[in-house]
Amino acid sequence: MRSEIDALIAELPGEQPAPTARFMSVPDFAELRGYSDRTIREYCELGMPHSGKGKSRRVIVADAIAWIDAGGPKEARMGRKGRAA
Repeated sequence: MRSEIDALIAELPGEQPAPTARFMSVPDFAELRGYSDRTIREYCELGMPHSGKGKSRRVIVADAIAWIDAGGPKEARMGRKGRAA
């Protein structure tokens, strides 16, 4: 799975740093994926794989990329009571 993720990242336009660490800070992961910090924090609240809380929160890189690519944000929002995707 890791090699598949590395291959997908390599295909992204522009220079993208390959995630070499298992964990990344929210700002670093947001920059890697082209999202805002706030979006990544929201994804963590929706169930994206991460560890810790607040400023010590770290994103589990390979699992989080797989979660996003598999439609995790949309699935999680659809599962919220009273909220549309």
